[in-house]
Amino acid sequence: MVKSWTRKKSKRMPARKRFKIEKKVREHKRKVRKEAKAKGNSKKLKKDPGIPNLYPFKEQLLKQMEERKKRSEEEKVQRKEQAKRRSLQGLQNDAQKRTREFEKKVREMQFK
Repeated sequence: MVKSWTRKKSKRMPARKRFKIEKKVREHKRKVRKEAKAKGNSKKLKKDPGIPNLYPFKEQLLKQMEERKKRSEEEKVQRKEQAKRRSLQGLQNDAQKRTREFEKKVREMQFK
């Protein structure tokens, strides 16, 4: 194959255009930083350092924390089950109501 004699376009540009682009980039970055600051997302949460080993009754405190965690998980499961039951009961009641209405319409149609 024969190479074509077309040249690549030069990447040279006037300084005015280059500086204009850099200025636009600076303005955009400034705007993004300002919006982030306004939202307040820049604040980082500090890690919990935990309980020091020299703390008296550390084991008891850890047990209490574990029990609280278990209780909260159990409550969460119970709430989910109750919501499920409520939704099932609601569906059942709605279905019964619709069957009664349908039977009522059927009776009216038969008597007419």
